[in-house]
Amino acid sequence: MRSKTESILFRAWSYFRTGYATYLAFPIGFVGFISTTYYLMISNIHFFASIFPSFYTYVVVMILSIPPLGVIIGWIHMKKSLAFSAQTDVSVESNPYTYKIRRGVTSEIS
Repeated sequence: MRSKTESILFRAWSYFRTGYATYLAFPIGFVGFISTTYYLMISNIHFFASIFPSFYTYVVVMILSIPPLGVIIGWIHMKKSLAFSAQTDVSVESNPYTYKIRRGVTSEIS
């Protein structure tokens, strides 16, 4: 049995991982991706520099195009990919509190 302090530390670690991965790493990674691709690729290749004359134009285009592309890729991953099914299987096997319910089966878990 864990002590109360140990339980609080593990909960804090779990909350930190979720918060960092979901809400901090994404914006930091997005800003890094945008600035790196623009200043190392777009500004140095004349063809791309004529399409995106300024950094702000590039940022607007990326903000308008990357989220829908991410949604489409995520949908394909969830609905069409065997990887998601395998990931779910591993999650169910490793977590005894997760139940795998077949489609069409109505069940009540109490």
